[in-house]
Amino acid sequence: MLVKEYGFSQLKTSKILGMKQPAVNYLITGRRRIHCMAVVEKLPELKNLLDNYVAEIASGKSFDPCEICKKITNNRDVYNSILRVVKEL
Repeated sequence: MLVKEYGFSQLKTSKILGMKQPAVNYLITGRRRIHCMAVVEKLPELKNLLDNYVAEIASGKSFDPCEICKKITNNRDVYNSILRVVKEL
């Protein structure tokens, strides 16, 4: 999303997320798939929460993976939905 919607380079995105640039390329081109995306795809409210966090990163906020967990656990509806979907997988 940082690359496609916000025009970040793959290199800049990889540095923000703390991953290697080829891994970002694989995710963007579809050569690799993050398994947790199955959960995100089933839960629009989780996707919305993550999209908002990506927008914050794009506007200059530093990436902190712990922040994602905090946002999820603070939203009980999203948290419970994740638990339900994970049990179904």
